[in-house]
Amino acid sequence: MSMPGPDVPVRRRAGLSATPVETDVFLVVPETEEIFHLNSLGRALWELLAEPMTAGELAAAVAEAFPDEPRERIAADVAAFLKALLARGLAGPAD
Repeated sequence: MSMPGPDVPVRRRAGLSATPVETDVFLVVPETEEIFHLNSLGRALWELLAEPMTAGELAAAVAEAFPDEPRERIAADVAAFLKALLARGLAGPAD
């Protein structure tokens, strides 16, 4: 799946099993039993995606939590995270 535009809300896919382990989370796709590991930042973004959010909204939330990090880096990291979720079918454009 291609990356939606920056103003297109994205939502995590329903029906995935999410198991927290300390600060991380492991996602399991029921159909394939594939397991995906998200670190603490990935987990925070995953939790935010319970509701539709754009890449810009996610980046703003991260920038608020980490004000000393360059905004360009945050935006690039969030875009890479969303691209990975979309490529694996773990998230998609909100309806």
